[in-house]
Amino acid sequence: MRYGTILSGVGGFYEVQLDDGGLLTCRLRGKLRLSKQEGVLVGDRVGVLDSAPSEEGYIDEVLTRRSYLPRPAIANVQQVVAVMAYAAPPPNMLLLDRILVLSEFHGLTAAVCLNKEDLPNGQQSVLARMEQHAQAYPVFTVSAATHQGTETLKTLLKDKVTVLAGPSGVGKSTLINALVPDQKQQVGDISRKLGRGKHTTRQVKLLALPFGGFLADTPGFSQLSLTEIPARQLIQCFPDMDQFAEHCPYRGCTHTKEQICAVKEAVQNGSLPDTRYSSYLTFWDEIQQNRRY
Repeated sequence: MRYGTILSGVGGFYEVQLDDGGLLTCRLRGKLRLSKQEGVLVGDRVGVLDSAPSEEGYIDEVLTRRSYLPRPAIANVQQVVAVMAYAAPPPNMLLLDRILVLSEFHGLTAAVCLNKEDLPNGQQSVLARMEQHAQAYPVFTVSAATHQGTETLKTLLKDKVTVLAGPSGVGKSTLINALVPDQKQQVGDISRKLGRGKHTTRQVKLLALPFGGFLADTPGFSQLSLTEIPARQLIQCFPDMDQFAEHCPYRGCTHTKEQICAVKEAVQNGSLPDTRYSSYLTFWDEIQQNRRY
């Protein structure tokens, strides 16, 4: 038995990066096809058997998952890097907060990457908007086009399984090209009419990083649903706000309509930005509509 990590899966065939450095195309053994209710996912750690003299192998065992991210559907992720651009398109702060909230809910480490640092316009204003996020998350500034800042980013990615998440057009594929030079991604143009990128990544797959670890290349998206999060747990997914929530005088405070609330007081005195609180209220209303407590 040899062990490895599933990099991709298409049409019943799985590409497995073996721990000994080899790469093997595998199919599922019959017992797994019949019994694996959740399916086999990219990122799963598996035990495989060679099928000599064939160049194919068989996945005989799926090891217990350490984590599971439903969108994109991937196993054993350790961290999420939310990628935004300084401009073209401008950063979508509400989507950024969605990504960070979902990362917190699934128990994943999160960071923010600002791409297109080489663009001249609006850097200071974007960094000012990110000031509060920087108190809760590492913020990296890079230019995938010129490779500026990518060496620092590599220290975050080294020896970990990381998902890049963000809207189309922010340069995720170009960033992957900078991090994995031998893996040329199809880079989409910015749609001038819509002001956002064309989707160029069509399926989830893991790329082995030459300096150690794996990077998930995922389809671009512009909306994420938070309805899986119980409303009462939402505040815990805002670590910068949750520290104030501990001082609320009322047990079970929702931090919405209560007149006396430590979170609302922090917003009023400037300790919390109203933009982050606005995201919280938007997500609270969204979850309330789906009645999850």
